[in-house]
Amino acid sequence: ETQKDASLKTDGRSTFWVSASARNNLSAHPRPPSNHATRRHPKSERRATMGHPALWLQVLAGVVIIATALVGGVFLAFSDFLMRALAKVGEPCGSDAMKSINVEVFHWVFMALFLGLVPVTLATAAVAATAMRGPWSRWLYACAATYCVGCFLVTGAGNVPMNNELADLQGHAQSSYWTGTYVPRWTLLNTIRTVACVAASGCALVAYGLLAAGGGSGGALYSPV
Repeated sequence: ETQKDASLKTDGRSTFWVSASARNNLSAHPRPPSNHATRRHPKSERRATMGHPALWLQVLAGVVIIATALVGGVFLAFSDFLMRALAKVGEPCGSDAMKSINVEVFHWVFMALFLGLVPVTLATAAVAATAMRGPWSRWLYACAATYCVGCFLVTGAGNVPMNNELADLQGHAQSSYWTGTYVPRWTLLNTIRTVACVAASGCALVAYGLLAAGGGSGGALYSPV
């Protein structure tokens, strides 16, 4: 009995001996918790994922990628061949066609994308700066700055005033302004807008990739503030 170094335990009905070595072994190796107790319901996981700000930031980045690419594609068409084609058709056909384009552009999807990208890119950058800081944040800042300055501001300060001036001209003054000023200068500004859209889309794409990599299993790289 002295070698067993036993302990007496009583449950009210029976008495049994447990050796000190066995008791110590149980203490050193406790039973792992049941999988049923720690397992999380799939629906709960989906709800938690859908409520995570990182998911919505990734969705916004995806919207920005597509929208900036579409807007940039329209600008590219003008710089690549449309302006050259309009300049070759002769006057006043080319400038009159451009006047019509400048009016009709307000009635279609393009203008909704062009204007809507300003609040969307700014909102995405704001979320990345406050609720979801991470390695993707700087790319979303760059995306918003590039689009708002290189595309929206250039349009408002350069292309729109030229469109308004062209709309007010008639006859020889219109033709002279079209060939000597409008076509070369407007095309240059439009090329700047094209490059800005491509750059903004690229920045959003990098941010999207970083968000997707950070999402992994459990979103370990996410750093909500």
